[in-house]
Amino acid sequence: MESPEITSVCKVSRLTHDDINIFKKKLSDISEKVKQDRFLLDMMSVSKVRRTDRRKTNRKERILINYFIPTKEGDKYRVCLNAFSSITSIKRKRLNIIARNFKTTQLSPIEKRGGSRVSAKSEEITKSIIDHILAFKVKKSHHTRKDSNRSYLQPGLSVNIMYKVWKCDRIKNDKPIASFSKYYNVFVSKFNLAFGHPQ
Repeated sequence: MESPEITSVCKVSRLTHDDINIFKKKLSDISEKVKQDRFLLDMMSVSKVRRTDRRKTNRKERILINYFIPTKEGDKYRVCLNAFSSITSIKRKRLNIIARNFKTTQLSPIEKRGGSRVSAKSEEITKSIIDHILAFKVKKSHHTRKDSNRSYLQPGLSVNIMYKVWKCDRIKNDKPIASFSKYYNVFVSKFNLAFGHPQ
């Protein structure tokens, strides 16, 4: 079993009571567990922790889980596990299972059925996300040891903004969409990108 590692950054204080109540209402309105899990996954990002000591080959793979709560305007703030679990009234164990299953399959809970048809759909979505990210202009870093081969997207952009643009384009063209977690995972696993000016 993978051991989850949770980030310490928590911006729950930036959320208003209205933000939290609207989010809780949306979650409580979902009666089916599989759809509820999919909704929760859309508020999470899951990625593998990069190993710093390559000599420790016997260690179990760890995963990094980030949790987000949206404002009523649609912006997402990252929160800690305790805050997310408290707001959603979902136990940590269930959240970890949702994240671990996604890390293994790259599919949201509702997409697990359908065999090769689902696999082909997932591959097409992944390719569309990669193509979408590649369409943004980047500037190369100055190849410092810290940011080797890293490229920079323009200031003011964020993964959340990019995801919203991709999602709108897909809906406009009647194409299947994926969760924010899927988009974020492709962003961090396939690219070495940051936002702002090259260092």
